[in-house]
Amino acid sequence: MTWHVDFVGLNEGGDVILGGITTGSQAVWGDCYWFEVEADAGARSIEYWGDQVLWRKDGATCG
Repeated sequence: MTWHVDFVGLNEGGDVILGGITTGSQAVWGDCYWFEVEADAGARSIEYWGDQVLWRKDGATCG
């Protein structure tokens, strides 16, 4: 899979958010999704959105 970053911004707390469209996820998950990676120190996570609905959210497994 290749996930290109199409958006870089800041959340309300000033932490960096990266976003884009998943490419290659069709074979694994049956669809493509908008993703957002939130890289703040308190709650690192990645969210997957499909048709404006949160499909899945994964938290960091190590710090």
